[in-house]
Amino acid sequence: WITQLSADNARFLELMQARYKESKKRHASMKKFRAAVEVTLQALLDRVEAAATLLGLDSNPDLAAFVEEYNIVAERYKHILAQEKGHRAANAGKFPDDEEFPDDDEPPVEEQQQ
Repeated sequence: WITQLSADNARFLELMQARYKESKKRHASMKKFRAAVEVTLQALLDRVEAAATLLGLDSNPDLAAFVEEYNIVAERYKHILAQEKGHRAANAGKFPDDEEFPDDDEPPVEEQQQ
């Protein structure tokens, strides 16, 4: 049974490394997608900021609700990125050919605090 356990452990490591390599490929393709999304999101946020400046958040409850919801989502995203950065640091060097992904310290677009 020890031989079987060793074989199972070796197979598990192979599968884990294969999944890790696959996730690196997805990360590369997501970087291109993320860049396009950032441009669009920034354009939207610029318009929201302009509307908030012109109309004021007090006079437009729908706009105020949107800004509040966006800020909550952006804060949650910031926490997720910090957590992932901690996981990467804790697991650094544990996989062959381990390459650090670029640090994502901040959400893709700065929060629009109103």
